[in-house]
Amino acid sequence: LGARMAAGEVRPVLAQGEHFMQVFGHGVVAWMWLDMAHRATHGLMDGPEADTVFHTGCIEAARAFFATELPAVKPSFEALESGEDSAFRFRAEWF
Repeated sequence: LGARMAAGEVRPVLAQGEHFMQVFGHGVVAWMWLDMAHRATHGLMDGPEADTVFHTGCIEAARAFFATELPAVKPSFEALESGEDSAFRFRAEWF
């Protein structure tokens, strides 16, 4: 998607705005969970033992997101990759 947008195909990608926001939003949240899990892993190794439960919870929450939420956007990603352009065929007089 990024390559298509960089090549100037912004409108076709954004024509599927809902799908774009789903994929982009989940990507941002996934990146945040990855960062938290990374920091929690270091916290388990280097931090105080009192924080073990918290760090373990962060890691497990990240695993749950990657296992259950991230795969849910696959249909949206496929819709964006398809280049489906029906939004451009609509006419104002139809409404």
